[in-house]
Amino acid sequence: MTPLGKAYFESFGIEYPLRNAAYISLCIAAALTPNRRFHAAFFVGGVLYQLAWMYRAFDLLD
Repeated sequence: MTPLGKAYFESFGIEYPLRNAAYISLCIAAALTPNRRFHAAFFVGGVLYQLAWMYRAFDLLD
């Protein structure tokens, strides 16, 4: 990773790698369960969280 890339990655803080780990874990759980409520909750929660994270990370309304 180039120094600029590392600085950019670190600018997202600890939330970024934790978010990625959570998404990976939840995707694995979704692949293993046929529970439609889990899939629906994961979809809705994931989209809402992702929108909130993008808003905070990229200052979309500045």
